[in-house]
Amino acid sequence: MKGLLTKDLRIILLQKNTFFIMIIASLCMINVSLHTMVMFVCYMLCGLAIGTLSYDDFDNGMPYILCLPITKKKYIDEKFLLVFFTTLLGFILAQMIGYIYLFINNNFNIEFFIESLVLLPLMYLIITIQIPIRLKFGQEKSRIINIFSMIIIVVTGTLIIEAFAKIEVLARSIEIIYFILLLIAIFIIYKISIKIISSKQF
Repeated sequence: MKGLLTKDLRIILLQKNTFFIMIIASLCMINVSLHTMVMFVCYMLCGLAIGTLSYDDFDNGMPYILCLPITKKKYIDEKFLLVFFTTLLGFILAQMIGYIYLFINNNFNIEFFIESLVLLPLMYLIITIQIPIRLKFGQEKSRIINIFSMIIIVVTGTLIIEAFAKIEVLARSIEIIYFILLLIAIFIIYKISIKIISSKQF
């Protein structure tokens, strides 16, 4: 798995132009909403991680990968781990950008971090959904689904932030249920991904 992670990280690092575009776009989105900017940065970074699936398929690459001491389950494990790292990296980068903006505008507060933290597992869930979709339908058909997933992230994330901001009674209990449900959903997606790749012949 270490070898797969190293390969995918090197592929991601080759796409330096995407990083610059992402940072410029995130700076433009700050005036719209800080939380939208957080979701955008995470989504863009994770898009690079999901893109490694296409690189693996290129030039009959999957049969070669599976000839190595790598099982199909380990392959899925690595992709979920890679998406987790890129989601976390995007979250940290977005927090840095957001707090620099808040500091410049003399509005430094901890609420931005807490509210963004609520979005972290949701973003991971919606992005990992792309793994079984990409495995099942391939790159071309997945593009339309990716657009819808981005819309879902922005709309759902905004609604959740607004909902938690209004809830005062039993807010902690509701947040715990929210996180548990997301973890269950992520686990189901993980199992579906393993089932899809196990049924494929390379």
